[in-house]
Amino acid sequence: MALSKDALEVSIDQLLSDGILKDIPIVGTISNVFGVTNSINNYLFTKKLLRFLYEIKDIPIGQRGKMISKIDNNIKYRNRIGEYLLFLINHCEDDTKAGLLSWGFRSFLQDKISFENFQRIANIINHLSLIDFKDFINSDEFGEDRSIYIGCGLLFVYSDTPSIERGTEYGEPEFFVNGGETNVCITDIGHLVKEIYKDYKYEAT
Repeated sequence: MALSKDALEVSIDQLLSDGILKDIPIVGTISNVFGVTNSINNYLFTKKLLRFLYEIKDIPIGQRGKMISKIDNNIKYRNRIGEYLLFLINHCEDDTKAGLLSWGFRSFLQDKISFENFQRIANIINHLSLIDFKDFINSDEFGEDRSIYIGCGLLFVYSDTPSIERGTEYGEPEFFVNGGETNVCITDIGHLVKEIYKDYKYEAT
């Protein structure tokens, strides 16, 4: 959802009091634990935070409540998520990446993925450029750029087990090596990322 410049320049307190964000339970968790409601003055951070919040605002109350209850019933778990979210949002390059991050968090709130897999996805988003992330989602041909996907865990390299074969055709050597080629394959987390983001919309804010 696009955000107007005016909406981005108001305070988080005003947005909460106007009812724009008050139905998102995680906002209260973050605010209570870290006191960010009155301390966020940086425009870019606010813009990223709002984009993150807007991406999760339409999750049904029942689904939100289930995961928020899980968080609220474990103090250590709640603090871990709150601190981690603020760290991630702050380190996003821009609000578009904050939107990607939030989309992964949606899947966690909807109990589709574990928090550990959300962490893995967040790390991938942080390490890839937006162009490379989109290319990975939309293509299975990685070409010369595959090393960037190997480095963040989306692809892995493997080699076929080589074997010694006896030549049977005219002109073949008496013995030759069969197999041993190096290949790449999408990892489990790579498949998960493709599934989660296959229908994601990249509207700019």
